[in-house]
This record gives sequence, C-alpha cells and structure tokens, in this order.
Amino acid sequence: MRSLKRGQIIFLAVLVLLTAATGALIWAYHSTANAMLSQQEAARFRGASELRFSQVSAFFPVDGGTSQQAIYTFRNGIDAPLSEIGVEAPQGGSLWKDAYSATGQISIQGPKGNATAQTIAVGGDWFAFHPLTLRSGTYIYESDLMHDRVVLDETLAWQLFGGFDLAGQEVRIGGQRFIIAGVVAREEDSASQRSYPGGAGLFMHYDTFASLTATSGGGEEQPSAVPSAEISCYELVCAEPLTGYTSSIVTEAFSTATVVQNTGRFSVGRIFDVLSNFGERSMLREAIIYPYWENAARYTEDVLSVLLVAIFLTGLFPAACAAWFVIFNLRRVWLHVRDDWFPGFKDRTEDKITARGRRRLEEKQRRRERRGAHEKVKTK
Repeated sequence: MRSLKRGQIIFLAVLVLLTAATGALIWAYHSTANAMLSQQEAARFRGASELRFSQVSAFFPVDGGTSQQAIYTFRNGIDAPLSEIGVEAPQGGSLWKDAYSATGQISIQGPKGNATAQTIAVGGDWFAFHPLTLRSGTYIYESDLMHDRVVLDETLAWQLFGGFDLAGQEVRIGGQRFIIAGVVAREEDSASQRSYPGGAGLFMHYDTFASLTATSGGGEEQPSAVPSAEISCYELVCAEPLTGYTSSIVTEAFSTATVVQNTGRFSVGRIFDVLSNFGERSMLREAIIYPYWENAARYTEDVLSVLLVAIFLTGLFPAACAAWFVIFNLRRVWLHVRDDWFPGFKDRTEDKITARGRRRLEEKQRRRERRGAHEKVKTK
C-alpha cells in the first residue's frame, strides 16, 4: 500500500474533522429544535390521523387583550367552515383544540408562610400545549366542575409546604380557600430556563383569576394581581385542509394580535427566513409582552440560526469533496462499463471525433484557398 504524503494526511485530517463537526452541529440542531414541547402540540394531537394539523399562537398587545367571550364566539365558528369543505371530525373526536392564558402576580398563603407567585391563568387545554412534568397530583382542566383548584410549581410548593406530594392540600388566596390539584416541574430545556422570569409559579383557572383581579385592593388579604385580566395569549391546533388555513382564521378573528405559526417553526426553511430578517427581529412594532414560552421559542430560533450558519460553513468543504468523489467515481464506472460492455464504442467515438476534426481542417483549408484566389483576382 502506497504511503500518504504529508499534504494528503493534512487534507484527510481536515476533512475528517470538518465532517465530524458538521455531524455534531446537525445533531445539536435536531435536538435543540425538538426540545420545546410547547411547539409540538399539532403532532401530539394528530396522533395516527391522516389529517394534517397546524398549531398557531396569537399574542395580544398590552391593554389590548381579548376576552373569554370573544374566544367562545371564535370557537363556535371553527367547525362549520371545515364541514363545508368536507373535513369531518372522527366519531367522538375533534378537529381542533385550543388554550388561552393571562399572567400576573398573586399573593398566596400556606402552612409555612406567604409567597408572591408568578401566576398563569389558564383556559382551554393549556396543559396539553404545555405538558409540564407532574411531580404529584393532576393538572387543572376547563371541564372541572369547580374552578377552585390550583397547580403549584416545585419552587412554590417548597416555599409553602416544604414538599411536593401536596394533592388535596389547601392554600389561601385573597382570603379564599383553594385546593392543590398537583405540583409540576419546570421545563428542562435551556431556552425555557433562560426565559422564565424566575421565582415561584402558580397556575389557576382563568375565570377564577379574573374574579380575583376584579376584587383586588379591597383589604389586606386581597390578591396582588395585574390591573386587568385580559387574555394575552391564545393558542390553537386545528385541521389544516390548506396551507396557512389555521393562521388565516386566527388572524381574521383577532386582528390586533401578532399571530405566530408554531408548526414547522424550527424547520431549515423557516430558520433561513429568520436569518434573512435577523436584524428586524429586534424591531417590535407592537407593545407586546411575550410569555416566557414564546421568548424561549424566539431564543431557540436565534440559536438555530447560528447553528445553521455553522453547519453551512463546516459542511461546505466536505460536501464539495463528496461531490467531487461521486462525480469522479461515476466517470470511472462509466468508462469501465463503456470499455467492457461496448468495446467498439470508444473506437467509433474517437473515429467520429477524428473525422469531424479532419472535416473542420479541410473546410478551413478550402476557405483559405478561396480567400487567396480572391485576393489574386483583385491584385490583377
């Protein structure tokens, strides 16, 4: 076996290192894109269905949120247009699922003291869109008979009780008694951890939160909450008979909101779009305070943009080498097949090329002779 020269060794080492780096970056891109569960409800809701579903989110400006009644009105109009174009829900199933939320701060009392909790007031199937890991108990649901249950995160549970197995325990908010449904752990992906504002967290029914907010300020035990309980985020998963259908119906219904397409958000094509408008992402034209999960998604888009550029830079040289290798070997195979299977093909081709070249030379010679004869006539 012929030994490699120093230049060839360096070439192969660089090729191997760049290929390994590209592979590692592709893996990092894939794992980062799949880490955010809040962007994947369409796939979970679809399951084994042959229908295509899409997830979108609507974020409302400060002092310009929507109401529960507006959401109920929108819900009532979702099924009819789908039915008109022949999209029917499976028996016992649905063509859509939604969630909505508002945020604020609530003072809450427990056996070990008081705490101020970052509160997310939820409606619809919020925990389906945001499947936080349960440490104990259950989530709360819009279909609950009584809306006097709350969910604590680990930080709040430890501050108020010093433990996590708290289902059925009581806390007090604004002098009212609430039952703990469960305790959840926060998201483990780095983007969510960076974007969460920190501190203790509480989840409660939106209508209960709205009633508490409306009565705040009436005494020492009243909750400290946002001045308004307007809904700031609406999320929808819906059957998608046409590309962009779900986004269009949400945009039409909530014209003041900024609508984001969650499904396919981290695909390579969408990240290229982020790169092409990278500078404009910091230009917020609306007074919108995004919830932490949307900030986490935007942070993830930025990270994926950097990873995509790095993949392109590290993969360009290996890709060019691979293309050259394929073309070189395809040519070798073709020459081998041609010489072995069509032995006369090469000779005939060379004869044709030779004959064509001879004819061109003869034609050039004739043109010279004609030109020379013409010049002699002119001289005479």
